[in-house]
Amino acid sequence: MGMFIKWRFFLSLWIVLFYFFIPGELRSTSLYETVGTEIICTANWFLLSGSASMRAVERTRLRGREVILWRGKVDRPGGVLGFIANLLKAYKGATVFDSYIDIETHLPIECIEYRISSEGVKEILGHILYDRKNCSIRSLVKDSVLTGVPRDVQDGVSTLVYFLNGVNIHKMAVGKILRANMNAGMEIDEVAVGVTVIETTENGVLYTFTSRKLPNLLKYPTVLSVQLLDDGVKKVPINGVGFVRVPVIGKVKLKGTLTTSGI
Repeated sequence: MGMFIKWRFFLSLWIVLFYFFIPGELRSTSLYETVGTEIICTANWFLLSGSASMRAVERTRLRGREVILWRGKVDRPGGVLGFIANLLKAYKGATVFDSYIDIETHLPIECIEYRISSEGVKEILGHILYDRKNCSIRSLVKDSVLTGVPRDVQDGVSTLVYFLNGVNIHKMAVGKILRANMNAGMEIDEVAVGVTVIETTENGVLYTFTSRKLPNLLKYPTVLSVQLLDDGVKKVPINGVGFVRVPVIGKVKLKGTLTTSGI
């Protein structure tokens, strides 16, 4: 049960982080152009722990467009804990998430989810193509097409890039609500977060965001708060707290720490 909660925490923490801001005017050197930026999230619940990371890997060309590859990774335990996680369907098994983001439009054109076996074999579990012109997304794994989707719909990895750029160029105020759309399992869902606290600390200005609505992929009711620190040069996420209500167990509190480099 603890591992189930942990995976839900990682997924939902990423979601809240990813959807704060959609940037307007970007800095001269943005995360759509810079390779090497990395964000690491670590969380603990009693004796269980885990981590997730996201990194700008390379610039390349894909489907005739210049893109930047952002790669997300989640550690996946083996043994009994891994078995329990699979049994509860808390995590479908992908440990690597590659999002190819168009450098010009700042929107993903392709996303691949996969895992690498102990023998080094790559098993693709999800492969999404975005068609902005026709407002549709296609799953190559499920061989299905979803039409009528918002033109700016994204995957979780790509929206983190929006967040990191936007949070450094938009003014934040208590009460501001931010909303976005997300592709979750070939279903479009809404995410809403709000600025709840702004305080001055010895290290800089601390902004707290709290979730108003999270995607339906979360099985149990979850509320998350994420803090960003403005040190006068940049604003970066530093930690998050999640509250999950689980039957029988009740409300479970999880804490996560976030570190950012290369920005």
